Amino acid sequence: MELIELVRQNPTLANRKCSMLPNADLQNQCWGVTPIPSKKEKQKNRCSHFTGSYRDECYFTLAETHNDVQLCHNSGVFQVDCTTHILQQNCGRYQNASSLLNYARELELDVQQHSIAGLLHRCLLEHKPTIDIRKCTHLPHSNRCRKLAISLYTQQLTSISIDCSNPTIHLKTYNDLDLQAVTTQHIHHYCSPQD
Repeated sequence: MELIELVRQNPTLANRKCSMLPNADLQNQCWGVTPIPSKKEKQKNRCSHFTGSYRDECYFTLAETHNDVQLCHNSGVFQVDCTTHILQQNCGRYQNASSLLNYARELELDVQQHSIAGLLHRCLLEHKPTIDIRKCTHLPHSNRCRKLAISLYTQQLTSISIDCSNPTIHLKTYNDLDLQAVTTQHIHHYCSPQD
């Protein structure tokens, strides 16, 4: 369309020209060719011109960019996904289960929901120097959390070289029977003569 091309070449015309298009889809396309402003307030203003899923997606992207959960409230069908992304962006700040749970509740997420609980498990366990399986006790769906912890611990374990003359592992098991069993089994498998 000529109007859209005109706006692409001169984005300052968007306010006047995009609304002249005959339907919402074309108006959204028109606003879509405008560059994203550098300032947050102007970005919000740009999003406000979109309709339907275009608007929802615009606010979702804006919320992620600015790490601003308040913008998720404008993201319509993407609100839960948007809020979940904000949780993911910030969960590394939380080192214990209770503070992470409080943060998830502040974001109005249902911590009992499997996908949210799984995210909480990963937040507290993945990419950590020590897999602290004790944190699972305080999280929803703690058995699933424990399975993840054992899996991550096993990955760490298999990346370690063992001196079979003195098989000691310097990974913390926190006296957890499952982690101790995995450790014992790994040492036995690693140090047993292969057929």
